[in-house]
Amino acid sequence: MVAINNGSMRANLYETIYDTLTSANLLSSTVTVTAAYIDDDDDKFPQVVIHPVDVSKSPLSFDRTHYSNDMSVMIDVWTKKNKEKDQISDEIDALLSPLKISGACLVDWSESNALEPVGGNKIHLKTIVISYRR
Repeated sequence: MVAINNGSMRANLYETIYDTLTSANLLSSTVTVTAAYIDDDDDKFPQVVIHPVDVSKSPLSFDRTHYSNDMSVMIDVWTKKNKEKDQISDEIDALLSPLKISGACLVDWSESNALEPVGGNKIHLKTIVISYRR
């Protein structure tokens, strides 16, 4: 179990998710997990891009003693086949939904789909946004 505290919540949450996905052998190790979209001539698909953690603070409580940090992580799944996009998303869900993070709890999971024309190819994109509260 990973511990998240206010001094390192962005780095610790990102590192936890990145390490979990890179060690998971997504789609039988054919997936490239990166911190940025690979845009070169070598068509490295499928790929999973983990974006930096966004943090927003909730308003102070009525007595001005408490607020919470809402942390969101956006994960893009890029594939050439629609079927692979859903398989990878299911694997990510199975890995991250039960993941225990001390000091943070999972509060929201949303997904959206898109079809991007890239270099004459139709590339399937699924964006997963995972929100935690501390």
